[in-house]
Amino acid sequence: MGKINVGRMILGGIVAGIALNLIDFWVDGVLLAKMWANQLATWGRPPFGGSQVAWFMGFGMILGLVTIWIYVAIRPRFGPGVKTAIYAGVAAWILAGLVEGDFEAAPLQ
Repeated sequence: MGKINVGRMILGGIVAGIALNLIDFWVDGVLLAKMWANQLATWGRPPFGGSQVAWFMGFGMILGLVTIWIYVAIRPRFGPGVKTAIYAGVAAWILAGLVEGDFEAAPLQ
């Protein structure tokens, strides 16, 4: 088993995080923006501000790094390719769902 090229892993994670943030911006900030605003108003909450967006972007970057780290970790066992990337993506999706679930359980303040 070869050594992990940490620099390439971090670069890949940053690229993945940027891609996730761009997709999230397009979906949540453009396509679903009106729905989010209406739902937050229903809950009596203000629209998302700069600090929440910064947290979302930070979480996207962390998720990108974790996803690539999982891919790099399982690649020796499953080999390079799309199948391994799908496994890593599903694992990261499950982890993100667990973390997101913890945030949803937090009381509104």
